[in-house]
Amino acid sequence: TQEGSGADATQVMNFTLAGIDSTCGTANVTGVANACGIHIHVGKNCSDASTVGGHFWNETAIAEDPWQIAMYTAASNLATEGVLEITTGLTNAEVADRVMVVHDASGARIACSPMSNSMNAPDEPEEPVEPEENSHDSLLASGFQTYPGYTGNLVVNGTIALTQEGSGADATQVMNFTLAGIDSTCGTANVTGVANACGIHIHVGKNCSDASTVGGHFWNETAIAEDPWQIAMYTAASNLATEGVLEITTGLTNAEVADRVMVVHDASGARIACSPLIIDVIVNGSANIGNSSEAPHLSDDTQAPSAAPLLSGSPVLLLVVLSLLLVQ
Repeated sequence: TQEGSGADATQVMNFTLAGIDSTCGTANVTGVANACGIHIHVGKNCSDASTVGGHFWNETAIAEDPWQIAMYTAASNLATEGVLEITTGLTNAEVADRVMVVHDASGARIACSPMSNSMNAPDEPEEPVEPEENSHDSLLASGFQTYPGYTGNLVVNGTIALTQEGSGADATQVMNFTLAGIDSTCGTANVTGVANACGIHIHVGKNCSDASTVGGHFWNETAIAEDPWQIAMYTAASNLATEGVLEITTGLTNAEVADRVMVVHDASGARIACSPLIIDVIVNGSANIGNSSEAPHLSDDTQAPSAAPLLSGSPVLLLVVLSLLLVQ
């Protein structure tokens, strides 16, 4: 999003990235230009490294490169940030046709993505949008902890976001998620007939501290006879599980499941991780699914060692688009 105007115009970023440099956050990058950086560059496409150029900001209004502080920290092969403010002196409309570049711990450029066309926004703020009748609070599960009593070596990290569609017996939780540290055999192991194998479910419990209170799957058993959570499974690829749309008709509203817990299972059906659900209000149809964690503020230089030509299809997977819609 954008805050401020003129020389104070600031891009406020939130992101979730996978496939990044897992040493960012532990490696000593003092004095390493652009190490673990995530920056808007002057270029307008990612097809030719020679045109991507350096960092993009209003150099007339701001003397020093503001992108020096924009860095990510990796945890369980994910980098997440809830609020990262970069005062560029540029509006979102002015950066909307540029590219975003991600660096590794050596400062090399490893990935590039154009800013989405949907990020173009009018110069003047729009009138407030009234909530639609079917709008609901979005729910998040992002505080995963080891399931009580689990002694394996899997440590789940990531975010599950839930929106709601329908009402009454048709009330449905629509999930999208990105998880690391899950069971890497899910998707290849034969789990036929294995209860809860590779499952991801809302349970009746209201906290994750006591296994005896977590209970079974949570749905409206009066309206729906069979357990709808049987189909909720994840598939691992490169130690990540991602899903854009997974619909589970529970007959419950988001308000009714908001105080419950989300449980993740391995391929044997064992419960390996648990997170409380929290409410995150949808704004203009988009849920804020970033995790808040302060990135380290280490300096770098605009000029970085160039890797191979930057391609949109590089290994870094941008799982949550950087939010740069104009908000004043």
